[in-house]
Amino acid sequence: MNPQQMEIFYGSGSVGAKGQIVIPVKFRKIFNIHPGDQVIFMGNPQQNAFAVMRADQLSAMQSQLDQARAQIQRANAELANETKKETKTK
Repeated sequence: MNPQQMEIFYGSGSVGAKGQIVIPVKFRKIFNIHPGDQVIFMGNPQQNAFAVMRADQLSAMQSQLDQARAQIQRANAELANETKKETKTK
């Protein structure tokens, strides 16, 4: 695996008086974040951790999850049909 793919620390940012967060240049370049882009903040309060994701990436991820769910549902239906057939032949 490429060492850059494993990198998780990209610098630090600061929170301004109005709650605005300055995102480090290196992070913006790697994750293709530009002025005006919408970002989503996700977090886990129990672990005091959060993550930032571009909004368009979340939509793409949701689409992939929907496709995977549909495949699982089809596989479950096929398995149920096969189980019914096996039960009838016994």
